[in-house]
Amino acid sequence: MPSALTPQGSTSEWRRTRARVLAEEPSCRWCGAASTVVDHIIPRARGGDDRRENLCGSCAPCNLARGAGGGTAPPSREW
Repeated sequence: MPSALTPQGSTSEWRRTRARVLAEEPSCRWCGAASTVVDHIIPRARGGDDRRENLCGSCAPCNLARGAGGGTAPPSREW
């Protein structure tokens, strides 16, 4: 499945998907804060894709803490 994200930036398809995920998951899956970004549960760098089942709402700090290492465990919030 080709990604809706390209090296040149997001596509209209990704913007629609992003809006849908954030509307469905207004709270960060990892910590409960407001979702501001869409996180790939299994990162694209590790074989994940853009299917809805692999996406979740996330706050920016949790998304950055998970990075491309991913996994399904929530990041540590000891800061």
